[in-house]
Amino acid sequence: MKEKILQELKVLKQKIDSENPETVKLQMGLLDRIIDRFFDGSSYKNKLLQAHQHVETVLYYNKENFMGRSTKQAKIICNEILENMMVEVANFDVPIKNNKKVDKSIRITTTNNNTQSQTIHIDLLKDVIKDSLTGKQYKELVEIVQEYEDIDKAVPKLIDKIKSFGSDVASNVLANIITNPTIFGGLF
Repeated sequence: MKEKILQELKVLKQKIDSENPETVKLQMGLLDRIIDRFFDGSSYKNKLLQAHQHVETVLYYNKENFMGRSTKQAKIICNEILENMMVEVANFDVPIKNNKKVDKSIRITTTNNNTQSQTIHIDLLKDVIKDSLTGKQYKELVEIVQEYEDIDKAVPKLIDKIKSFGSDVASNVLANIITNPTIFGGLF
């Protein structure tokens, strides 16, 4: 059993080194199931969650190194997890979960993903901004965001650009965001 698990972990490590974020995401799902089945440490799960955030950001924005997130960083995290797991299995044999109980009940697990609600709010904000600006103004803001990979460098440029549109534009955008029913309901 020990050799089989070590072999599977090595194969998974090779597959995670793919350049394709979709492939990395699929292999991370397999790693998640291995952690659930054989390993009892939440530290592995927490690290894997960090890797998922990197890959999800890359896939959602279709851009590597966006907001400091990259497939490369996700692979580094996954490789670190796999190496630690291989050392654990090699040195201490196959982990035994202490909380194994025979449970004859039906268990339904529901997982809620925050990506959907965040996407709705981001799309909502994007629509409000588009409605408040002219096409040319919106295009200028998009160009600034795309020009800077580091969001911290883009923020001052965005603020300066919005100020150059006039104070009425900035106040209209803010008023439209605040008075949107979805956002307004969450504020008060």
